[in-house]
Amino acid sequence: MTPGRVLLVAGGTGGHVLPAIAFGGWIRRKHPGTEVGYVSGTRQVELEIYRASSIEPMTVEIEGSPIGAPRGRRIKRWASIIRSFVTAGRLLKKFNPDLCVLFGGYVSATSLILCRARGIRAVVHEQNARAGRITRLASRLGVPVASGWEACAPLRRADFTPVGVPIRSLRLTERDEAWRTLGLPEPRPSGPVAAVLTGSLGSSRMRDIIENLANREDFQDWSFIVSDPGASAPEKKLHNLTLLPARWDIAPVYSAADMLIARAGASTLSEACAMGIPSVVIPWGGAADDHQTENARMMEGRENIAIWPEDRDRMDELAQKLHDYKFLRRAPRSEAVEKMYNVAESICEGLWSFAAS
Repeated sequence: MTPGRVLLVAGGTGGHVLPAIAFGGWIRRKHPGTEVGYVSGTRQVELEIYRASSIEPMTVEIEGSPIGAPRGRRIKRWASIIRSFVTAGRLLKKFNPDLCVLFGGYVSATSLILCRARGIRAVVHEQNARAGRITRLASRLGVPVASGWEACAPLRRADFTPVGVPIRSLRLTERDEAWRTLGLPEPRPSGPVAAVLTGSLGSSRMRDIIENLANREDFQDWSFIVSDPGASAPEKKLHNLTLLPARWDIAPVYSAADMLIARAGASTLSEACAMGIPSVVIPWGGAADDHQTENARMMEGRENIAIWPEDRDRMDELAQKLHDYKFLRRAPRSEAVEKMYNVAESICEGLWSFAAS
């Protein structure tokens, strides 16, 4: 039976929120009789991502994990988690979902426990190749787990079902149009263009690595466009390096670039693979449970994907990966759009079949 009301719970970072938005959009297109609701935390980055897709989520005030936080903040976070049970309980009662799909972030914790206690059908989607705390808790509670990859450590293979990571249907444009949309200086350069995606929270370390590259003699004819949440407008740092404000409509960035240099977030990797865009992936070693390294391992051996473990003593190796001819070969735009659409539809269909069955 098709659920009449589906509640999607996701917060924390774009890696959790964007797949929920993609899946919700697919449900509305394919199952227009189903009401879709969203629950988010209250961090500014979460709300910005939702609002960029014209979604106003219901919110639960929760700041993040108290584990490992400084003592003062730890107490505050435990208090917010306790209060979140009351808020989440009211939201569940008001929306009265037939199905709750939890995409992670600490906002999912209270919804998971309340769904289990109230007998509300729930499933968890784990985007990363290493399961987070919420997913591990869900598995122990007997809640079904769908995963983004063929691995979901430390869960056993029998304890999860791989479906892929829901991705957005992006409108790719011609490169000149994308360049203008991004507000970059014209004319568009003739040399290779590398788009650098540092994650929804940004990465000063990654920005420093790219600046190091841009200063090298062998990259003087390249252009690096770097996503930087701290920038309020395009800002030229070097003649071949421009900082871009964070954008949640990422299509112009993908359209303008010959290749990507990116962290190993699940959504970014899934979109890059779906489009066939050449990518050098630099896992962030500080990710929870080192899940970005696990994600990167899923990419090993894939065409047009290279992995570089962040190491300043190996900059020559990174430079060589960028110069390698195969990373400058990009699928034709029309082919990339068709492939991305087919992949996006297939993933959402798989998650829907899993969740609604």
